[in-house]
Amino acid sequence: MSEKDFFDALPDDMDISQTDVQQSAPIIRQNVDIMATDTPAVPLQQNQAVEPPSIEAQLAQAAPHIPVAQNPLTAQQEILNQGEMPTEYASEATQPAQAAMASMETEASHKVMQIPQISIQAFYETNVAAQLLQTSAADRRMSRTHITMQAGGIVAAANFYQNIPTPNLIVIESRLGQQELLNALDQLAEVCDAGTKVLVIGHQNDIRLYRELVSKGISDYLVLPTEPLNFIESIFDIYNDPATEPLGKKYAFYGAKGGVGSSTLAHNLAYTIASEIKDSVTAIDMDFSFGTLGLNFNQDPMQDITDLLKTPDRIDDATIDKMVIKYSGHLNLLPNISSIEKTETIGVEAVQTLLDCVSKNVANSVIDLPHIWNEWTKACLIGADQIIITAMPDLASLRNTKNIVDYLKSNRSQDIDPIIIMNQVGMVKKPEIKTRDFADTIGIPILTEIAYDPRLFGTAANNGQMLHEFTKTDSVLAQLSELAEQIVGKKTQQISGKKSLLDMFKLKRSA
Repeated sequence: MSEKDFFDALPDDMDISQTDVQQSAPIIRQNVDIMATDTPAVPLQQNQAVEPPSIEAQLAQAAPHIPVAQNPLTAQQEILNQGEMPTEYASEATQPAQAAMASMETEASHKVMQIPQISIQAFYETNVAAQLLQTSAADRRMSRTHITMQAGGIVAAANFYQNIPTPNLIVIESRLGQQELLNALDQLAEVCDAGTKVLVIGHQNDIRLYRELVSKGISDYLVLPTEPLNFIESIFDIYNDPATEPLGKKYAFYGAKGGVGSSTLAHNLAYTIASEIKDSVTAIDMDFSFGTLGLNFNQDPMQDITDLLKTPDRIDDATIDKMVIKYSGHLNLLPNISSIEKTETIGVEAVQTLLDCVSKNVANSVIDLPHIWNEWTKACLIGADQIIITAMPDLASLRNTKNIVDYLKSNRSQDIDPIIIMNQVGMVKKPEIKTRDFADTIGIPILTEIAYDPRLFGTAANNGQMLHEFTKTDSVLAQLSELAEQIVGKKTQQISGKKSLLDMFKLKRSA
């Protein structure tokens, strides 16, 4: 698209003087470290020792006469020093330098930059933003994401999330003035779930606005027009900032004894989180001998997990991507080829490397653990963000649950208590321990009781279906939805009183 066609595509009411920044980059932050230097450009003839000529030298040769305030090599630092954002960089004099910048941008695009599996919802106001979002969504670096778009801007976003959970990332385009935008963001904060991040795309090239947005907890602010790679890199930086909490949470499911239904609940809750909360999930089958993840979803494993665990140096994003089965837009499966012939010793470090690799690229990792007690299963339990123990109302479950809870309390003294689910309650002619007595003995309340229903669960399992796929009316579906909200900590709720986005995003950390 030519420059003329580009500007012809902008809305008539847009202030072109505020959007003619030819160097497409986020405010304050640039793609290349040399942008943040306060040293004036050096003419090429003074730098003959460099062979071949460096990018810096090429830029300097292209624009040796550009004033410091306009030179792309130094404008970044000037912005920081002066406390204001220049309204334009582009001029006839800077065209050669910008051509060199485009070359640098191409080189920067080759760096490894894969966006994790997150849900993104974008609200745009102009065709320029819509085109940016569409082009970015089609990029290979965004292949793991689930992105949806709709018109309406920030007002539409605030109304849209009144009664539904918010995604991992909300992208907002806004042409509002500074104060109107800040007020609208406060309204959006009232319906945002904890952990949701917000990226704003605007039309005001104003450093003061940027600082105000950052102070409110906005993850980044981009000025239109900008390139798709800048938009993608902004998302990448949001989820790769070492100062922020990692994206993925690990939920370990463990049965108090064999046959209590821990795997069935793990698989159904993974499906519920993906389908009802619309959060990204990877379900991992860690039962290498008798695992049922593939059977319950009617999927054949791509490769064997145990083969990968034998050579942990092979565990990386590319290998995991080849092994996972994409069951739906938000749900991935990592089943294994179950075999009773597997007698190899599984190393703790190998298991932790596998789970860390999976969890850094997805919001929720559901870990289906076998009912065995060894070093790596204990490490999985201790290292999980939340533990879900499934028990039955009998004496064996009571004894085992108490032992497990006591062990976890002594080894996770600063963590929240595990969630206890009482399953298969109401089995005909079978004596049961009352839930209240069970809870009093282990010292933890029972979160919910799931009734014994062999026909429902058995038929769904034999069909290779989850309960939400098999029936739409059974009361257990509501229980699964409540459990999913309780485990993930994301549910639709109204917050009384105005809070900044920073307050909202820190709720999860302070909980």
